[in-house]
Amino acid sequence: MRVTHGNSATQWKQIGDSQSEIQNSPAADKLIPVWEALSVASSFLIAEWLVESLVGNYKFFGTIPIGLAFGFIFVSHRIRGETLRDIGFRGDNFLSAIGWLAPPTVVAVAAILALGWAFNSLDFEELVSRPVYLRLLLWSLAQQYVAQGFINRRAQLVWGKGWRSVLFVAVLFTLFRLPNIRLCLLAFLGGILWAAVYQRHPNLPALAISQAILLLVLALALPHEWLNGLRIGLRYLV
Repeated sequence: MRVTHGNSATQWKQIGDSQSEIQNSPAADKLIPVWEALSVASSFLIAEWLVESLVGNYKFFGTIPIGLAFGFIFVSHRIRGETLRDIGFRGDNFLSAIGWLAPPTVVAVAAILALGWAFNSLDFEELVSRPVYLRLLLWSLAQQYVAQGFINRRAQLVWGKGWRSVLFVAVLFTLFRLPNIRLCLLAFLGGILWAAVYQRHPNLPALAISQAILLLVLALALPHEWLNGLRIGLRYLV
């Protein structure tokens, strides 16, 4: 990936040109971006489910499908000429993205805190006893990079900006949270918000901040049994 400087109009013109080329190509070629997205999603699902069940405590093997997925993403970016700025690692539109993200994020945080207060489950001391929560921002940035910087961009190549590509991203984003049903519901709602904002203001750090805040409040405010400690995959069943 190359770091270049340009404006948003140029970026979306590039996406529009690529989308036009795909729409004018044979039907099978139109599905290539979709298969790219599904291939990456499958790699992460394999890591969450099959690898952990087959190799037990040898967690190193779980990094193999994840590493392959990120390698595939990197190659795809290079082939399509996408820069870090195109993907969303940028600062010029940070405040614009935050402006769209702040209201729904604040409303969601207030609702979660209200539920925590009602059920007497607020436990902010856990933030000190479990410093793992401090890594939520990096974890969220990685997730948003995959979901928006890759999957969302591939969906736009096929369906353009709008509800179809947003829904595609939200569904895949939700699948990563199985079998934690309550977390899946929240991920679907968040996935719609983040995918829609990304299409308007593609800024991954802003999205990561919104997701990290919500995850932190969920973990510290709601009863543990509601979301099972935010566990997903096989870890949810243990």
